[in-house]
Amino acid sequence: MHIVVTHTEPELALAWQAALEKRLPQACVSLDTQLATAPRDSTDIANVSIGVGWQPPADFFVRHPALRGFFSAAAGVEHVLNNPHLPADLTIVRLEDAGMGLQMVEYCLHAVFRLRARTSDYEQQQRDRVWRELTPLAKTSLRIGVLGLGVLGRQVAQAFAGLGYSVSGFSRTPQSITGVDCFYGDAQLEQFLSRSNVLILLAPLTAHTRAMMNAARLNHLPRGAYLINVGRGGLLDDTAVLAALNSGQLSGASLDVFNGEPLAGTHRYWTHPNVRVTPHVSAITEVEPSADQLAVKIAAWVAGETISGIVDRTRGY
Repeated sequence: MHIVVTHTEPELALAWQAALEKRLPQACVSLDTQLATAPRDSTDIANVSIGVGWQPPADFFVRHPALRGFFSAAAGVEHVLNNPHLPADLTIVRLEDAGMGLQMVEYCLHAVFRLRARTSDYEQQQRDRVWRELTPLAKTSLRIGVLGLGVLGRQVAQAFAGLGYSVSGFSRTPQSITGVDCFYGDAQLEQFLSRSNVLILLAPLTAHTRAMMNAARLNHLPRGAYLINVGRGGLLDDTAVLAALNSGQLSGASLDVFNGEPLAGTHRYWTHPNVRVTPHVSAITEVEPSADQLAVKIAAWVAGETISGIVDRTRGY
């Protein structure tokens, strides 16, 4: 078995190579020859059967025609599906959680706890040297809506429900989660939005979900709703979000993912007083636990066993 590793960050490519070599000693694990750190003879292209990594270069699949599958070193797979030379019949497998769920839960809880405690208001008071106690928001006043109930979304919804928040969830197909009111399908989206004054986006980015949070849908949220996007930047119509912030339809937003990354220095999100920007850190892929999962998947898949995480290209995830 031959595995070729590709990654936009050479240091992480090396880390993935070492981690997979340790877990799959029977495999030949090589770096993609396009990486500057790879020895010239590091990849036997004719015998490569599996690709692993993040954001493969445009010509990656042309240079590696013997690939039987590609295993994403992340939960998202649009970085693979958008490749112009992706073979139509190539199996794609996504990473499932591998430690990202807890990170995502903590990020979203932190954002809501800041909102409840009015931390941003206190930070402004400090800048203005104002000493004034503010009334925190009641937990009962915050109705959490989690849009996207995959592996990560379910964990976020369950965490808030476990803390006594009113929680709703929305997904493409019917779901059942203890303590969460679940909605599904386009016909129930507006109803879901209308009861979510804290909206957490955790849907995958597909042709169906791109820019789904446009002006019309933002207007279905209760006035003064708070937006948290930890899914994909492409879920938002940025112009509509900024207009909603300026009009008061949105009271604020915590944004971790963006339509263009890194976020352009001229983007209004940087300076908008009601936006909190973080650089795509809500759930960082950790190599060691992720390699544990992918190594098991690779070994089982090569042996002809059924594995989870195989991407359905018609759905985009």
